[in-house]
Amino acid sequence: DQDVPTGGIGGCTASLVLRLGPRVFIANAGDSISLLAVYDSKSDRVSLLHVTREDKPHLVDERRRIEAMGGRVHIPPSLQHESSRVLHVDPNTGAQTGLAMSRSIGDWDMVGVIAEPIVRVIHLGQVVEELIQSVQEKCTNEATETCEIISEEDIHFFCVSATDGMMDYIEPKELAERWATAFFRNDSDDGDDIHPINTAEDLIHEAARGWHEETEGQYRDDIAIAAARIIL
Repeated sequence: DQDVPTGGIGGCTASLVLRLGPRVFIANAGDSISLLAVYDSKSDRVSLLHVTREDKPHLVDERRRIEAMGGRVHIPPSLQHESSRVLHVDPNTGAQTGLAMSRSIGDWDMVGVIAEPIVRVIHLGQVVEELIQSVQEKCTNEATETCEIISEEDIHFFCVSATDGMMDYIEPKELAERWATAFFRNDSDDGDDIHPINTAEDLIHEAARGWHEETEGQYRDDIAIAAARIIL
């Protein structure tokens, strides 16, 4: 829409998790992430079922598409300290700008950048069946008295979406562990339960502290997070 207040300039990432019946659709365009995880209350174990890809210009398939469409990709000497970027030169001023993602909603000036998300579909019922069968087989093979069979009531799903401003400092596995505690491990009577809102605040503060220390307070990327339990 060229009539928007920004004049058609700029864009954003899009990352979402949608449940329709027993299926969960996870879609992402850009460098934010969404993850789907499962918590086994019997073993107190958290597993990542899926983590979306961060769409970066240096990825082989993304770079191939961008360049085939006439775009230019800059890849720095070290991707650990600087992001790859899709380059754009303003035809009026000659100023060069770069976008640190290969897919986004908007950013029409960046040739080769598309808005089409990568979508993954996961059937929760199948996951439950596979988890129960896996534990049953393990117990049968080990034949130990301490092995406990799990049931559907022991299996809990949840999802998290977060921007790259957070994920630059917190790994997906740690994110899943923290939210499993907030959602499912808070059953003690000692008053030490962690509310999900406090979990979100703590994670935001940790990421903000990481940005402050790395840039000496000169810059901080967008930091946002959302999480939800998925009830079967």
